Amino acid sequence: MNWLRLALALVVVGVMNGCVADPVGRFTFSVKDDEGTALPDIKVCIAGHKGWVPGPSFGRDEFRSKEGVTDTNGMLTLEIASDQGHFEYTVQRLPDYYDFYARDLYLTEKKNDQWMPWDRKIEIIMAKKGKPIVMYAKKTSADEKSKLNYNNINVGYDLMIGDWIDPYGKGKVADFFVKFEHDIISENDYLHTMTIRFPNDGDGLILQPVPIRERNDLVLSRFAPENGYQSLYIEQQGVKNNKSIYTAIENDNFFIRTRTVKKDGKIISCNYGKIIGCIEGSNSNFLCMRYFLNPNQNDRNLEVDRSDNLIKHLTELQSPVRYKNYNDYAR
Repeated sequence: MNWLRLALALVVVGVMNGCVADPVGRFTFSVKDDEGTALPDIKVCIAGHKGWVPGPSFGRDEFRSKEGVTDTNGMLTLEIASDQGHFEYTVQRLPDYYDFYARDLYLTEKKNDQWMPWDRKIEIIMAKKGKPIVMYAKKTSADEKSKLNYNNINVGYDLMIGDWIDPYGKGKVADFFVKFEHDIISENDYLHTMTIRFPNDGDGLILQPVPIRERNDLVLSRFAPENGYQSLYIEQQGVKNNKSIYTAIENDNFFIRTRTVKKDGKIISCNYGKIIGCIEGSNSNFLCMRYFLNPNQNDRNLEVDRSDNLIKHLTELQSPVRYKNYNDYAR
């Protein structure tokens, strides 16, 4: 009987000390640039969830990590344990490429203390830098809300000035018009609507969803599309028929074309740009977005030189060109 108690005690001590091994996952990485060329000697790091540590604000997740370097074919295989099948992976920062943000991976099936599929293949595409240019860039901020105490009227916004059109701001040319409408019947029956309309034939937006955890520092393609722009965008928040309405999706991104001038049906001048993240603000009369606008007419290049900003009067929080990358390589 004593030997049975001793065995049970050893099992309990082993579990408390983390001696019971978590299932292991194997991953083979293929690292290439966006032209399909294999990238050797690139450091890849993968982390496996280890457990939850109690502490302030609900505690924190703890990870174990392992890293290696790709071979001449851009390949690398790593094995690492995870208690719940949650993994994260990323690559080192490279001066000639846009940063690759850390990505999550969840496996749910395990067999013989191994996460399935065993030896999962993961392709990592690194976007090479081309010819970044300084742009008009802004992250609209909450202090602009005080200027928007109006409803049911169209007010223009100037992307190059980064402000509303006079008399609501210092803007001079309306790249688009914004109207806020509020249909409030009760606390359980209401609808806030923000409508964006573009003034010129050929102006507009193209929705391009990209999941946040699948972005790199470029986010969208290097060049804006030539066709497909829609001149109307509507964002809504509210509750109707006991159903919640929220049309702004965090994975949304947009190409934008504005100040379009046509002759004989053909575009002779325009400006291209991009909006990173969703556009929202209907419930607060606050246009919330983060945009970059190419200053050169007819230039579809969307690679941003983040060393400067053509809008000079912005605060640090309003300017999106300089920011701390959340891609923490080493855990």
